[in-house]
Formats: sequence, structure tokens, C-alpha cells
Amino acid sequence: MQKGLTGCVAAFDTYRCDVEAGRFLRGVGAAAAATDASSSGGAEVSAGRVPDEIVAAAWQGDDAAVLAWLDGGGWVNARLEFVFSDGKRAGGMTLLMVAMAKGQEGLAEALLQR
Repeated sequence: MQKGLTGCVAAFDTYRCDVEAGRFLRGVGAAAAATDASSSGGAEVSAGRVPDEIVAAAWQGDDAAVLAWLDGGGWVNARLEFVFSDGKRAGGMTLLMVAMAKGQEGLAEALLQR
């Protein structure tokens, strides 16, 4: 019985993450597109803030964008607010948590090395 329950919970988590990903990417897609169009360099670096386009890059597994932001002075342990599909917000998330929620193993490993 426990094995079946564990499998069910894992399947639900996968589905929930996919649903949340769709809402999240729709929400930050416009902001990231506007930033890309207006910026001539990389993403803005601020010790306490993770730019929306970097959060989206972590969700999508764009290692190069996330690592470039970190190399430019971004803080690997910076906290961010994540908006779930039901509109609830979760504070205290990190890029590592975002990458892990989407299964971006390579990026998660790179973030752990930092």
C-alpha cells in the first residue's frame, strides 16, 4: 500500500509542477520579453533581488543565463517570491529550489557547486 501511495504522490507532484510551470511562464514571459527588448547587456544584478528573466531561465533550464547572472555578481542564495498556479505566493524560494522543482538537474548541480 505504501508503495502505491508514494507513486501517487510522485505523479501528483509532477502534474502540479507542470501546471505551475505553465502559469509561471505565462506570468513572467511578458516581463522577460520586455526586459530582453530593452536591455543591451545582461540581466540586472542586485544583491537581494533575482530578476524575473533569471527565475524564468532557471525554470526553463537555461544554465548559461543563470550562471552569467551569478558571474556578474548575482547571489546564489538570493530569495525570491514564487507565484503558484492558484495565485498563492511562496516567499523564501531560491534558484536552486526553482531548478529542482522543474527537474533541471544540470543547473541544480551547478548551483550547488556555487
